[in-house]
Amino acid sequence: MGQEAALYFSLGTTYSDLSSAESTLQITIGQLKQTLQEIEDSRDAALQGAAVCRDALVRADGRDGALRPDFPLMWKILRTGAFNGMTAFASCVAFTVFTLVLGRFDALGAGSANVVFAVNNLFYCVMCALSDGICIVSGRRHGANDTEAVRRTVRTGVFLCLGLLAAVYCVLLPLSGVVADVFLPNDAEFTAEAWRASVHMLFLIMLVREVGEGLGMVFEGALRGVGDVRFVMGAKLGCDICLWMPAVLAVAAFHRSLLALWWTMPAFFAVLSTVLFLRFRSGAWIRRRLSA
Repeated sequence: MGQEAALYFSLGTTYSDLSSAESTLQITIGQLKQTLQEIEDSRDAALQGAAVCRDALVRADGRDGALRPDFPLMWKILRTGAFNGMTAFASCVAFTVFTLVLGRFDALGAGSANVVFAVNNLFYCVMCALSDGICIVSGRRHGANDTEAVRRTVRTGVFLCLGLLAAVYCVLLPLSGVVADVFLPNDAEFTAEAWRASVHMLFLIMLVREVGEGLGMVFEGALRGVGDVRFVMGAKLGCDICLWMPAVLAVAAFHRSLLALWWTMPAFFAVLSTVLFLRFRSGAWIRRRLSA
């Protein structure tokens, strides 16, 4: 009986050892297959690289210096885009300051502002597309020396901007209560009536803002299209640094009112759009020619 038990134990141990060895062998085979696949991929990449290097056109470009970095051109690209980068940075800083001040108000004001910004982004995206379209069409018309076509493009853009704005907000304002209820927090410390009233009031201020912002984007797209980019960037940079940020900080220091903070946006875009409109109306861009 003891010999049979020892035999069974020995067979069980041997079976366990065989199972462990089989698992180890399977893992090793899997690793070997992965290694072979990596070798094949490296070989294919090397063969493709060799084929490209043996191509006559590639070798000719290498002899002509086409594949070498052009440091003067790199500097020109960076120098040309630096002003635009500074403008974008100033805009981000200004909006960040606005958001920081907004966060110091109560949950009702901050929450309703978040809802209005989120919903209004739909109209803003449409205006971005409209501005880019005006930029391209104006550039083509200006390149063909057709000044009247450029002016006609801008007039059409203004009509589209105001028409889209009217269509969106004619639907949005009557349904602002429904939109507010969709975003109403479950654990809100304020009443639903106060929430709806706050969202509706901020939508009204946003409507006034979008008139200035939309028209400004129309004139901005036209001026960018005809090559007057530096003036556009300078106007935006100056308005961000000298107008909007000081106004937001003044509200934070002296008034501390949500409505006063929000009215800084329509004022900012009204000034910016007026500056861009006067620049376009002056006709200074007519003498500009796109060149290297």
